[in-house]
Amino acid sequence: MSVLGRMGCFLMLVGGALILLYLLSDQASKPQLNLLFLGVLIFLVGIPLWRKGQPPPRDTGRFRTLRKMRGKDKKE
Repeated sequence: MSVLGRMGCFLMLVGGALILLYLLSDQASKPQLNLLFLGVLIFLVGIPLWRKGQPPPRDTGRFRTLRKMRGKDKKE
């Protein structure tokens, strides 16, 4: 996994922890809305970074006969 993917995963983890802290503060009858907003924002920033860091899927060769028949085979 690339550095961007690791950073995105970390941000999603931190955002999830902040959302959990908000839920705990809500249970204590003293809700801290700044924890919720910050947690959601950090989580949403982490998702595209995590997705960008994923390696592209490899070609499995499914439907290669169909692609050859249609003339869209990459290996030509």
